Amino acid sequence: MSEVPFTREDEKNLVSDPRKVIEKYYPGAGYIFEKRGINAENMFGIWGNTYWPIHKAKRELGYHPQYNFEGYLKALQEDNKDYYPYAGLSWWGV
Repeated sequence: MSEVPFTREDEKNLVSDPRKVIEKYYPGAGYIFEKRGINAENMFGIWGNTYWPIHKAKRELGYHPQYNFEGYLKALQEDNKDYYPYAGLSWWGV
């Protein structure tokens, strides 16, 4: 799981309005999604109905994610399908 800045309150809103929550932390993401044809329906496929905080794994296990959402957005913007190994799979909505 990648590290994201979402809060428990955001978690609730990721289901009802994921684009708004994502845009709150990643300004310009909505434009990138729009350009790639990712709408609220298939955005749900990216997030599911929850996110997994990784604070405890980082603290107790020294976990550091190899991939992150900022990198994913950059790869989407640049049409770089090599950045993220799951990009292009139907359930990623891309």
